Amino acid sequence: MVYKPSEFTPLHGLTLAQIYTEAGLPPGVFNVVNGGGDVGAYLTSHPKIAKVSFTGQVSTGQKVASSAAGGMKYVTMELGGKSPVLVLPDADIESAVDGAMMANFFSSGQVCTNGTRVFVPSEMKEGFERLLLNKMKYVRPGDLMDPNTNFGPLVSEMHYSKVLRYIKHGIESDGAKLLYGGLEKPESIRGMEDGYWIRPTIFTECKDSMKIVQEEIFGPVLTILTYESVEEAIARANATPLGLAAGVFTKDLNLAHKVIAKLEAGITWVNTWGESPAEMSVGGWKQSGVGVENGRRGLEAWVRNKSTLVDMSGSVPTVFAKLSIFPVAISNPLEVYPHTYLSLISSFFLSVYSGDISGRPSEVTVSALATIPRPLDADSVGKRLPSIITLNMAMNEEKVEPSATITAADVPSPIREASEAGQPLMGKSWMYRSRKIGSVTIPAYASPPFQLGLVAFVCFMCPGMFNAVNGLGGGGQFSATTSNNSNVALYSTFAVVGFFAGTVANRLGIKLTLSFGGIGYFLYIASYLSYNHNQNAGFPIFAGAFLGVCAGLLWCAQGAIMMSYPPEASKGRYISWFWMIFNLGAVIGSLIPLGQNIHNTSGTVSDGTYIGFMVLTLCGAALAWFLVDARHVQRADGSHVVLMKHPTWKSELLGLLETLKTDSWVVFLFPMFFASNWFYTYQFNDVNLARFNVRTRALNGVLYWSSQIIGAYIFGYALDLSRFRRTIRAKAAWAVLFALTMIIWGGGYAWQKQYTRAETSVKTYVKMDWSSSGYVGPMFLYMFYGFYDAAWQTCIYWFMGALTNNGRKLANFAGFYKGIQSVGAVIIFRIDALEAPFMNEFASCWGLLAGSLLIALPLIFVKVRDTVPLEDDIKFSDETIEEVTPTHDQRIHETKGH
Repeated sequence: MVYKPSEFTPLHGLTLAQIYTEAGLPPGVFNVVNGGGDVGAYLTSHPKIAKVSFTGQVSTGQKVASSAAGGMKYVTMELGGKSPVLVLPDADIESAVDGAMMANFFSSGQVCTNGTRVFVPSEMKEGFERLLLNKMKYVRPGDLMDPNTNFGPLVSEMHYSKVLRYIKHGIESDGAKLLYGGLEKPESIRGMEDGYWIRPTIFTECKDSMKIVQEEIFGPVLTILTYESVEEAIARANATPLGLAAGVFTKDLNLAHKVIAKLEAGITWVNTWGESPAEMSVGGWKQSGVGVENGRRGLEAWVRNKSTLVDMSGSVPTVFAKLSIFPVAISNPLEVYPHTYLSLISSFFLSVYSGDISGRPSEVTVSALATIPRPLDADSVGKRLPSIITLNMAMNEEKVEPSATITAADVPSPIREASEAGQPLMGKSWMYRSRKIGSVTIPAYASPPFQLGLVAFVCFMCPGMFNAVNGLGGGGQFSATTSNNSNVALYSTFAVVGFFAGTVANRLGIKLTLSFGGIGYFLYIASYLSYNHNQNAGFPIFAGAFLGVCAGLLWCAQGAIMMSYPPEASKGRYISWFWMIFNLGAVIGSLIPLGQNIHNTSGTVSDGTYIGFMVLTLCGAALAWFLVDARHVQRADGSHVVLMKHPTWKSELLGLLETLKTDSWVVFLFPMFFASNWFYTYQFNDVNLARFNVRTRALNGVLYWSSQIIGAYIFGYALDLSRFRRTIRAKAAWAVLFALTMIIWGGGYAWQKQYTRAETSVKTYVKMDWSSSGYVGPMFLYMFYGFYDAAWQTCIYWFMGALTNNGRKLANFAGFYKGIQSVGAVIIFRIDALEAPFMNEFASCWGLLAGSLLIALPLIFVKVRDTVPLEDDIKFSDETIEEVTPTHDQRIHETKGH
């Protein structure tokens, strides 16, 4: 037997294996393989597996059964249920309430046989509810090591979010009356708030059509339905495609059996719930399962039938014999050839159960038949039947070594299509296999962390080097004019292309969009190398315009990946990982000119600086080709990114308009988008270029981008603190960001009052060096500017990611962001090229940042939710829920192989 426990509860399988080993079970009989749904999918299709037993939800069971059917394997399926509890009019109400509580709140509702539909006679409803509410005080959430605790948290964050969505749907959409519980966590869990706690929840005044009544929730959610007659209750109880369990509470045992006989369920109870002794065979009806577990029938499901006939006569019965010279009159039906009479005595054969997965010897019983010669008559049959003898014999007397067992190292990780018969894999199996190098585990190639890492390194080598060049001020030139004009061209095209880039990214795909985007950065830096020698300003302006097209596509694709690939609860961390790696590129990019110009106090950087940047940007563009298509990406929980399966230019252009229509609140973030690159021009040109020489500018760049790494880490991880609800975190992030705006830019105001453009633009102006007195203050100010930039960008991405998980919609959001951001950049670069006073530019930065935060506040209060229902994300796609939900069961499940 090969046992794969749920990835959420792996330790019990290992403990069971240890117990078996200590009890003396031979090696190879019981094997444990841990892993996710992909491992289960592999096992079910493995040729060495002859029998599959699965416990889990219906959709996953259908895929497992389909996969097993490809190899004609025996299967046992114990699947989901939406089981009814029928409280009959004569029932003892206290027993019925106790049964309903056991049927819903035992194991925090994470039981497949949950009796979530409680049918109560109309005249008993008030008394039933009153007693039920009174007994809810005996549900004791708390420390799981405390023997008095009888109610724990849910198994995972993903499942916690799913149950919360159902409760919220019951309140807001179904319109059921919330009698007890709800969305808040239990009050008695102080110190354990990080757990996935759900209050036991009771809905009343429910209708059969409600979602919370129809669909399996697999959580502590009880629904009360009233009825007028027992026949009505039976009909409504059976009105479901599921048929796992059912229960009846009544004082009339005869009536109980009559009702039970009419209920379409495989496991039934009378005046109790959940008891299942080992000798009781259990299994579901309809879509709730195939076969049974436990009892004799359950054991028989784990062995294969073998029939053996042994001829003891010494001659082979055959129709191919010499014809008799005497005519034979067949006047009796038994005067037939063996193939006829064998069917008459087949009941004398003993089915042989033999073999287990280890191949060890087993004692079996074989029937032997003494052949009866032809022609036959009744007397001869009667005389010969006693010669049918039964022999006991041992099969496989020779010692047989255990067959090779399957270990985790043998198991690749195909994605969900591996378990769908007839469906080809969407990616190669190696893409879904994680690897260990020493103590470090490398995520699977097609996993969100690995793919985000690749994107981060593309941006590390492309926009990162761009930032390093522009961070020098003036693109490393003595005058900022050429750089400003190039950047005006850049952000002009960026603004137009960026706004519509979501359409392009959704149509062409992530890989092509990112790679094309990387080429523009190479050309842009090459133009500055050219300008160093021929002062031809046309080339940097053209390169800037071309880069605007490329960057618009690259940043749109990057934003879509960063916001749609992660699970909801990890978006802040994913954003911080990207921002840290991306800005590490700018740090290293700044170290290049720092190392090459450490003794250079002139105004321009050397050719080697630009060449180094060019090599890195070209490598970044090539690295984009190593990405996988978004449809191949699989999260750790088995779920997939919500996309359009069949995008067209028309569908994506209409999708852009639909995004603005359905998510019009996003316009409240537009001012933040506009301000997000506005301050770069002031910081790079009016602070770094204006006041510092080239080597100090390079050092400032290193410190600026290093501070971005710190800021991204702090804000990214803080935004994912699970102890606080997402709505609370969103408001707290806004408050912290507003406070930082006042504090850091207030310090910038004090610094800006010390110099003007007129003072610093004369050629005789002596720029500050890191060895100059008074350098420490502006150094820290510049570092805080970098920290603030990371906080601002991280929060914007997180706010957008909190509105939806749909990859298609988030690509459009990212396009809006980068397009509007570029409009601001065009304007401020042009203002700077016209040599506006430094103080005016500073004031515009501070005012825009503070004002845009105030405008965004309504969206943060109204539209950011604790979770976005999958149903909402699917609305903007041509995919189905089944195609994007986890391929393994979201609840605790087991896969067994024989």
